[in-house]
Amino acid sequence: MNLKSKKQMIGRMYGVGMKRIAIRSPNDVKEAITRRDIEDMVANGVIEIKAEKGMRSTKKNRARRGFGSTKKKVVDRKRDYIMLTRKLRKFLNGAREKSIVNKEKYEKLRSKIKARAFKSLGYLKEAIRGDEK
Repeated sequence: MNLKSKKQMIGRMYGVGMKRIAIRSPNDVKEAITRRDIEDMVANGVIEIKAEKGMRSTKKNRARRGFGSTKKKVVDRKRDYIMLTRKLRKFLNGAREKSIVNKEKYEKLRSKIKARAFKSLGYLKEAIRGDEK
């Protein structure tokens, strides 16, 4: 007994897929002709529409969030990186001028600053002190 066309019609009516439609008595559904007949069968429980599986509905809601909420964070991270890099480079230039750091160490530390190896000026000072020992 093929009820594919009936299931397709039910799916279009209720906006669900064919897998979510369960038919209790196929003979009654086969005799249904109009949409009104099908609506009555859904109300009586002859045709059941199953609930969605998993967490799709919450994922859809999460996906609808706009990009504006993350955009601000990215701008702040970039600004933090710029400010920290400038501060560390300025300190490193001063250390080179005072002969605390030689040219080789300066170049190594400069590349580490670019790679964001130091979280703050304190970490850079500690790295310089560690190299001196």
